Amino acid sequence: MNVAILVLDIQKGFISEKARMQVATHHIEPMLANVNNIIEKADSREIPVCI
Repeated sequence: MNVAILVLDIQKGFISEKARMQVATHHIEPMLANVNNIIEKADSREIPVCI
């Protein structure tokens, strides 16, 4: 089975002031940390990351 990680642009939809589904300010840093953590784990396991 082929595996890859697809990272979508979350800035426009969740983080910006004009976001459609704006995330509470205190959730932004943990959310970004989680996304970065997933990317780092995928990289370390040589799983392709599509950004």
